[in-house]
Amino acid sequence: NGLSSPTPVDTDADGLIDTVYAGDLRGRMHKFQFSKLDAPNTNYVLAASGDTDGAWRYIGAVYEADRPVTAAPVVTQACTGNSGWQVMFGTGKLNENADFTNTDTNAFFSVLDGGTSSALTVSSSSLAEITPTTSTVIAGTVRNWSTPSMSGKKGWKVNLVAGERVLSNPSLPPDTGAVLFGTARPSGDLCQAGSSGYLMAVKVCSGDI
Repeated sequence: NGLSSPTPVDTDADGLIDTVYAGDLRGRMHKFQFSKLDAPNTNYVLAASGDTDGAWRYIGAVYEADRPVTAAPVVTQACTGNSGWQVMFGTGKLNENADFTNTDTNAFFSVLDGGTSSALTVSSSSLAEITPTTSTVIAGTVRNWSTPSMSGKKGWKVNLVAGERVLSNPSLPPDTGAVLFGTARPSGDLCQAGSSGYLMAVKVCSGDI
């Protein structure tokens, strides 16, 4: 196992990183928090095991996806009506030869991190399910889906087709309210072209296209 690329966040707008999110190969999206030492020393330091100064701490897993996370998540403030942060990430890997023919079902997730509590980990039943359909437009295919019901939900999950995966970092284009991410579906042949994928944009708060 091992952590994927981390995403640092300044959650209290003081110009200093205080929270870090990172996924792992077992499909868990982890949360770490950093805190300043007591005044007058305001430097961040790496705490040793058993350190009581509160320099950093592991908070727990925000979500457990059961599929490897190899790209960094993207994080933005929670939608209106919620406190905390929306953490968005996809699953899937292409690290070994066997991955080229792997047909596991992966997904892209938007999960609400409402803060520290004993119930930090969001359950799968708390996410709205989105299963895209495809249609042909001129010479290509596009994806579409109905707006999911977000009532009582802490985010959404876009189901990908077998073998499709997210291998690159998602992004938040300015002034769109959407998260942008790409998917890849390897052809299975290391020496031949033919892999496919989609560029997808999903509204962060509504799960709509």
